[in-house]
Formats: sequence, C-alpha cells, structure tokens
Amino acid sequence: MMISASQAQSFNYQTKVLKVNEKGFHNILLSPAINSKMNPNFSDVRIYDNENIEIPYLLRTETSVTYSQLFKEYKIISNEIIKGSITRLIIKNQEKSKVNNISLMIKNSDVDKKMKLFGSDDQKNWYIIKDNYLFFSIYSNTESSELKLMNFPLSDYSYFKIEVDDSKSAPIKILKVGYYDDYSELGKYTEVPGMKISQIDSSEVKRSYIKITFDTPQYIDKLELNFGGPSYFLRNVNITNLIIDSSGRDHRDDESYFETMQKIEISSNYSNVIYFSKFKTKDFYLLVENGDNQPLKINGGKAYQLNNYLTADLEVGKEYNLKFGSPELSFPDYDLKYFQENIPSSIPIISTGEISELNSDQQVIQPSPVGNKIILWIVIGVIVLFFGILAVKMVREMK
Repeated sequence: MMISASQAQSFNYQTKVLKVNEKGFHNILLSPAINSKMNPNFSDVRIYDNENIEIPYLLRTETSVTYSQLFKEYKIISNEIIKGSITRLIIKNQEKSKVNNISLMIKNSDVDKKMKLFGSDDQKNWYIIKDNYLFFSIYSNTESSELKLMNFPLSDYSYFKIEVDDSKSAPIKILKVGYYDDYSELGKYTEVPGMKISQIDSSEVKRSYIKITFDTPQYIDKLELNFGGPSYFLRNVNITNLIIDSSGRDHRDDESYFETMQKIEISSNYSNVIYFSKFKTKDFYLLVENGDNQPLKINGGKAYQLNNYLTADLEVGKEYNLKFGSPELSFPDYDLKYFQENIPSSIPIISTGEISELNSDQQVIQPSPVGNKIILWIVIGVIVLFFGILAVKMVREMK
C-alpha cells in the first residue's frame, strides 16, 4: 500500500484560515501563538483545503527597514533654447523639499557641456548654487539616458534654474527633470501578548534587575521599554539569560549566573527600543548599571514580532486549515518558488482562528489515489483467480 507523503506528516496543532472573500493570492498572517509552536525556521507548517489537498505557499517575513530611492519629477516651468548661446530650464520645487541633487533625462547624445545651477523663491532674484559644472558624453543603447547632473549643498528654493552652455555645440533635448529621494519603510510588526515585567534594585552592586517573562516561549524581534525617574539619564544595560549551573563551579555557591547576549544604552534623549533577530525566549533579564544614580523605574513595555506570512493562491468558497508543529519537518519543495515575480506586490492579508491540538487519532492516514488503484487491481486479480480455480474444479467434477 502506498501512502501520500503529505498525509503521512504528523503535526501537533491546527487552526482555521478565516474566510476568503476573493480568488487569488493572499498573505496568511502567522500569529505569535502559531509561531511559538513552530521550529526556528518555520518550516513545519502546511496548508490544506477542505478536501485535505496540500496547497503550495511561500514563506515571507517582513524586514525591519526597507531602503530605496524614489525618482521625484519636477514641474518644468519653461524650457528656452537661445540658439548659439544657452538652454535655460526653470523648474518648480512644488513642495519646497530640501534636496541636494538634480537629475536630467535626456535624449542620447555624444557631447561635453558646461552647466550652471541657480535658486530662487520668486523667479526674479536668482542665486548661484553651482557654477561651471562639466559633464561628459552621454549615450546608451536605450532610447534615452538618465544623467545625475550634480550634487550640491542642501537647498530648498521654490525654483531652480539650469543654464546649459550651447556656444560650442547644438543643444541637448531634455525630457524630464527630477531628483532622487531616499525612502525608508519600517517593517510591520505584531505585538506579542502576555508580557510581564518585574524589577529588583540592588544598592549593594548599584544595579537594577528587570525580568521580562512570557507565558510560553516566544520569538521576539523588537522590545519597546518605558522608563521613569530622572529627567535625564544614560545607563549601560546588559541583556542576559539566567543560567543555572548544577555543578556550581566558577560561579560561587549560588549555582547560577547571568550570560550576556547583548549590550545596549538606554537614554532620556531617545525612544528605548531594542531589536533582536527571532530571539526565542520565555524569560530574560535586563541588568541596568545605575552607578551612583537613583534606579530608574520600568513603567511598562511591549514586545513585537516581525510579521510572517504564508503567501498562497486561495479560492472563494473553500475552507483552509494550517497544520503545524512538527519540529523535524523541513521546508516543502513547491514549484511556486520559481514564480515569485508573478505574484502581485499588494495582496489581501487574512488571519487565522483559534488553535487546537491534534492527536494521533485525528491524523488519519489516507491511502493515496495511486495506492487505491493498486489495491483495486489486486482485489480484481484475486477474484479472477478464485473464479478461475472454481471453473476448473467444476469442469473436472463434470468429467
């Protein structure tokens, strides 16, 4: 008998995927409660539909910060060509953004030019920003070429004027003008529930012991802390685990010690946020070095996980379940990984329901369709053989 591999996997937990309202790709958000029951690389999760068919997915995790550059186009107020003299281009900085670069999109050309850059707030009084800027041959195999014209001191004029020296060669054709703006996007997080905080201050060692505890081991990516006390403070903090050493050697007589994982500073000058990378823990300690200062008081805090998603193609009207919690299970090998670029960047996010435990009785191993066919042919063969023997026996008796 052949068994379908997807059905032979043993999981400890399952949860329902909430209603699918439209056909297509969806991001199934994995809650902290689900993540806490999976192995560190989140490979032990599968999606099944209501016919118990395994649904391919991609595992996606938010990044803490995504950096990119955006090209923002300026409005061209005038583009004047004075034959044998200059090309004069006036552009509007509509939002009065502070910029330190301007780029031109021009038709292909093979020429050297000198340029000047001016700034103004009223288009009457112009002030020099960059003089005698020289750029060289510009050409490519595409229809047009983007040129980073110049970098200059940060400016926020309402208008910029570019003058291109055309006294030695014909003008260049300018298609558009803009600037590059650095853009960063913070990753999306989900708060980890059930965090408890306790604090003990020691005047003897001039240190505060802050214990962070969760009901069950959780993956932590970010910790936000709120401190009260002096208006101004700057303290060194060790993020530690409490290690219980049954031998007691080298750790005095208490048979336990703190193992430092990370060193940080906390300050009244900024938000006190600590970043981790899938740090799984049930409890850990912050050791705050107070020196000769009064201890700070921890007023509260929140722990977060970066969002993790299962990206899958789902259908309306079908029910889907997640099964997870099989520590030795490796990542599935789906064809979907070769088509990631075909998946839209913006797709619906859906959540999951309550988690229930699975036991061996609930995980019925079903014969695969191939196995069913083999068994059927075996049964048919046995029946044919039986009737064949019976027919031979009857013929002999008749003789």
